[in-house]
Amino acid sequence: MRDQKGKQLPYEQLNPTAIGIILINLVLASNQLGHKNLRGSVGYVEYNPEEDVNMDFIKDILTKKTPEVIDKWFGDPIQASKIISKRIGL
Repeated sequence: MRDQKGKQLPYEQLNPTAIGIILINLVLASNQLGHKNLRGSVGYVEYNPEEDVNMDFIKDILTKKTPEVIDKWFGDPIQASKIISKRIGL
């Protein structure tokens, strides 16, 4: 999907498999560090947001409010609704 200006939406760059692996490792690291939730652990991960969009997405979903995540990754609430409708077959 494209945004209103015809640009590719950032979520299209995400790799679901890589996100799953990162989340599994983050849970294990969080446990090892004795944290009660992942939000506290994500701050320990060093990465370059321009090079690792998957980690940037995970950081955002764990630290930002949903409207901020929607705007950054999916364009806007209308685009997000179109995306989920397409994904679930509505």
